[in-house]
Amino acid sequence: MKTREFKFKTVSYSDELISQMKKGCEYEAQAIDFLKETKTNLLIQFSHKGKHFFTDKEKRNIFIVTLENNKHEYTFNFGDSIHNTEKGTTPKAYDVLACLTTYEVEDFADFCMEFGYDLNTAKEIREAQKTHLAVQEESREIKRLFNSSELDLLSEIQ
Repeated sequence: MKTREFKFKTVSYSDELISQMKKGCEYEAQAIDFLKETKTNLLIQFSHKGKHFFTDKEKRNIFIVTLENNKHEYTFNFGDSIHNTEKGTTPKAYDVLACLTTYEVEDFADFCMEFGYDLNTAKEIREAQKTHLAVQEESREIKRLFNSSELDLLSEIQ
């Protein structure tokens, strides 16, 4: 599959483009407004199709996503939904922003309970621990990108 690149530069949004996007979906409009208000760029690049989560049974499209503003830049892998993978669509700003962890994730046991992990083998425990660490890192990185009032706005997108 060819590499597809989608770049949302909030500084270059015209009022006409934003108006058209808002007509299409209020959730996407909310995400775009957030990017514009926080002067954050969003870059979404197709990486490959594979299993993203250790619990995955099916392959999904995996993208490399970069969020960048004047405070910080954060790049991470984003596993799109199986539904979007089957449809061949690319994630939108809302899809990415709604999945970000905006709160502190501390305790591993609480993390497993909150996300419904049923850990029966040592391999499942190791994989869940890797996921837990990745979510903790994401939370730290998001807090470097956005101040507390911006984090409140971001949490409303979810």
